[in-house]
Amino acid sequence: MVWPRFCDGMIRRKSVVTSTLYASPFRRCLGLLDLICLGLASSLGLGMYVIMAYATRNDAGPAVVISVIIAGVSALLSALCYAEMVARLPQAGSAYMFTYVTLGEMCGFVIGWNMILENVIGGALVAKAWGQYLDFMTNHTVQRILCESINWSSGPVLSDFPDVLALVALSMVMIMASLGVKAISSVNIVLMLMNILVVLCFICLGFFHVRHENWTDSPGFFSHGSRGVLSAASILIYAFGSFEIISSATEESLDPAKFVPTGLVLSAIISFASLFGVSLALTLSFPWKSLILQASLSEMFAELQVVGSSTIISFGALLGLFSTGICVVYSQQRLLYSLGKDVILPKWFGNVNKKTMTPWNSTVPMMTFTAIIAVFINFDTLLEIAAIGTLFCCVLVAMCVLCLRYQPGYVGLQMEFEDIACEEQKCSKFAAIERNDTCEMNEYRFCQKTKNNSLNVFQERTPLTNGYINQSLDPSDTINERTTAYGGISTDTLQHKATLRNGITYKRFDSVLSSNSAGSVLSGLIRLPSDVNLDPNEATWKIVGGSLIVFLLSSIILSVLTVLGGELFHAQSWWIIILIFSVIVLLIITTCIIARQPQHAAQPPFKTPYVPFIPLCSIIMNICFIAGLPFQCWIRFAVWMIIGLVIYFCYSYRHSNEHQYDEQEVVLYEITAKENRDDTTGQEK
Repeated sequence: MVWPRFCDGMIRRKSVVTSTLYASPFRRCLGLLDLICLGLASSLGLGMYVIMAYATRNDAGPAVVISVIIAGVSALLSALCYAEMVARLPQAGSAYMFTYVTLGEMCGFVIGWNMILENVIGGALVAKAWGQYLDFMTNHTVQRILCESINWSSGPVLSDFPDVLALVALSMVMIMASLGVKAISSVNIVLMLMNILVVLCFICLGFFHVRHENWTDSPGFFSHGSRGVLSAASILIYAFGSFEIISSATEESLDPAKFVPTGLVLSAIISFASLFGVSLALTLSFPWKSLILQASLSEMFAELQVVGSSTIISFGALLGLFSTGICVVYSQQRLLYSLGKDVILPKWFGNVNKKTMTPWNSTVPMMTFTAIIAVFINFDTLLEIAAIGTLFCCVLVAMCVLCLRYQPGYVGLQMEFEDIACEEQKCSKFAAIERNDTCEMNEYRFCQKTKNNSLNVFQERTPLTNGYINQSLDPSDTINERTTAYGGISTDTLQHKATLRNGITYKRFDSVLSSNSAGSVLSGLIRLPSDVNLDPNEATWKIVGGSLIVFLLSSIILSVLTVLGGELFHAQSWWIIILIFSVIVLLIITTCIIARQPQHAAQPPFKTPYVPFIPLCSIIMNICFIAGLPFQCWIRFAVWMIIGLVIYFCYSYRHSNEHQYDEQEVVLYEITAKENRDDTTGQEK
């Protein structure tokens, strides 16, 4: 009895009250430009000035251009999946929040713990790279003094000397992050605009020094083979990590359903164009074997002897990396706030400063941890493990999209009718009750017809739910009916027609469906049988779940075969060809099976196109990237996960909000059962 209940606790899912999804303790002040610049900070900072040279020198050589294309395609697919999840669940926490709601508490904690590692390593990398470019501008004076004054025997993990400049960089970033989101965004926009000019200068200068021999000299364009291209792509995906930062800003966006999905897609496209241009200029203008990892782009132009160019690049690197550092700390704050709010970590992390409207409590301890890592751990070790957290997040977010599309019961926000020509307008009512208190929360969404028969939803903040009603209507005209539900969402199941004083007629439904049920062109190629229900049920969900498990296992097998393909094909084993062909056929079959199952007809504010094809492609690409990571990365990742699981089972499992709700339900059940037994005993007497 104890063991099944313990297992159920690990897969319990976070409760979602639709009427409160837009409620936020943060100040909503971020527009579309703010979100795009937050996303670009990652690719045009750490991605350009650090990761690009590392992937070129250590993994792919000139073929890093191909790696950028592969990573860019994967990032765009992941951005589309993130966009739907953010539109459904506009809350801070990004992949942690999506996984907790969809796949359960254990998976949510694992992803949240990985994201903490990702942000810590990202902050440490930014600080160390910032110090390297500053040291280059001082002619390596700081490094020389530290090497002469402090001597210790460094191993494969530790730095040769304590990185004092990294500590200085982190201190400045922490001060900046404490000023509030509007100040962060304003500074970030200025830094990004200046950095974009430096990026354009780098690309133009590189194209003026093109030497085709840099691509053709031995060992050739594919200097490290296909495995090197895949390994470089797996590291470069971290440079496209804009979707994590933008998703973290959901609760501070002025219009999350519109701005965040748009910012995700535009940021991925701009990042790809920028990094593709940088990779071309880098590999064509300079021999990749001569690249060094410390202040690589500045050292490159110093070798090319272009007057003043190395100083300009160093200045741009300082701006871009500082911007990246601010965004990494910003993302870390929102993640720890979400973990603290759910009491997965101590509730203290979820407190928000009333003056700056930022979760300041999480900043100091995590920045201290980041500073220790940056000062003592060497650069290569951090780069090797940087991408693994991002890759796992991309895989699970794509799985979340599939699960929410095909499982019974709609989760998250949904969209009203887009175009109705009739005079009767549709209205949906959402009501919910919190588990602890009998507190009614109602939200009305009124749709008014315009001249072109389209619908506009006007919104006005209400005191109860932080929700919205039509501005053109008198609040006294709304119809309030008490609807109660325990632990979830309840809607009025009876159609109700009423006329307001201004003559507008509306209906209320238990759910609101899109008027366009034709679906996408690609989805129409695999048509459903005529007798299939329009909405998913338990039977169709079991088919999707089983097919998804088979697809994941097949993807893992294919990824391992892809990574080890060179050695296996050199052995001329005929069975490996048959195995690869069989796995590919199995992937196609499971994809077709999933595509034939019904999806929810209700429309989220943003919908990932061509489901299930885009999420499944994202899953298989990111699993291939994970398989291409070095073995040392897996060892360090395993150590971090062991620490996290100890924390989860010792603290998070018994203190989370969902556990407290479960305990209250058990107590209520026991009291009710005891009363029933007492009543039965009294009747027998």
